[in-house]
Amino acid sequence: MLIPINFLLSLICLLLLVKRWQAGWVWRGLLLLCLIHSLNAGISTLLDSAIWHKLQPVTGAMLPLACLLALREQQGKPLRYGLSVLPVLLMAATVTGFPQAIDVLMPVIWFACAGLMLTSLKAGSDVLPTVALERSVPTVKTWRWLAIMLIAVALLDVAVSLLVNFASGTGVQLLLFCGNLLVCAVLSLSLVLAPANPVQPEPVLSRQPDTGDHDILIGIERLMQEGLYRRTDLNLGLLARKAGIPARRVSAAINALRQQSVSQYVNGWRIREACERLRREDGTVIEIMEEVGFLTKSNFNREFRRVCGTTPSEWRKFASEQTELTR
Repeated sequence: MLIPINFLLSLICLLLLVKRWQAGWVWRGLLLLCLIHSLNAGISTLLDSAIWHKLQPVTGAMLPLACLLALREQQGKPLRYGLSVLPVLLMAATVTGFPQAIDVLMPVIWFACAGLMLTSLKAGSDVLPTVALERSVPTVKTWRWLAIMLIAVALLDVAVSLLVNFASGTGVQLLLFCGNLLVCAVLSLSLVLAPANPVQPEPVLSRQPDTGDHDILIGIERLMQEGLYRRTDLNLGLLARKAGIPARRVSAAINALRQQSVSQYVNGWRIREACERLRREDGTVIEIMEEVGFLTKSNFNREFRRVCGTTPSEWRKFASEQTELTR
C-alpha cells in the first residue's frame, strides 16, 4: 500500500519541481530532496539492496534540515549552511562506520530542527515578511503543523528502536506504517508551502519601541488611506518598501502603538471599509470581500468576527435595521 503512495508522491514532487522552478534554489532543493526521499523509500521496499537502504538515513536526516532552511528563507533570515551540512555529514559517517548509532542520531536531528522551527514561529504572522498578509496566518499554522509532524516522526523512530531492542520487535510493523504515513504528510506539507514565485526576503527582527514609532505609523496610515490595503498581494516586505522603512521597524511600530500584528492591522482597515460598504451598498458579501483585499471567505469571516464580533451578513442586517429606525 505504501509503495504506490511513495511513487505517487515522487511524481507530484517532480511536477511541482518543474512548475515552481523559479521559487529559489532552497525550495528547489527541498522539492528535489522530497522527490529523492520518497522515490528511495519506494525502491527500498521493492529492492533488497544495501545501497538504497544506506541512502535512506542520509536523505531522512536531510529532510528536516531542508525544511528548516526553507522556513528561514521565507522568514528572511540568513541561511546557516555550515550548521546544516554537519548533521548530514555526521549521518553519512554513522551509516558507513557505526550504523548502530543511526537510531539515536536520526531522532536527535528531527527533534532539533522541529524545536528551532517552533521557536522561530513564536512571533506569529509577522515572521513571514514575503508572504501575503491574507495567507500569513494559515501559512504560519501550516509551518507549525509541519514542525509538530517532525516531532511525531522522531517519537515514532524512538518507539521503534525501543521495541526492537526490548520487546523483540512486537508492533514494529504498525509503527513503521504510521511513521511512513507521517513522513508522507511532512513531504506533502512541504510541497504546499513551496512558493510559486521567487522569495525576496527582508529581515524582521523584534525590538523595543523607540521615539520614531509615531512617525513610522503616520507614514503607514497615509499608505492605508491611499488604499494600499486593498492589494491582495500585500505583505510586510511590500508595505515596508512602499513606506521606505525597514520591515522590522514597521512591524515593531505597529505592534507597539496598535498592539496588533501587521496582518491584524491591515485587515482592520479592510474590515472597516467592508462594514461601510455593507451598510450603504447592495453588492454581495463576496464582491465586497474581494474589493477590500480578501481572497477567501473563511479568512474574511474570521477577521470580520474578530473586529466586529459578528458575521458580515448579520452586521449588514443589523446596520439596515438601524438605518430604518433613524428615518
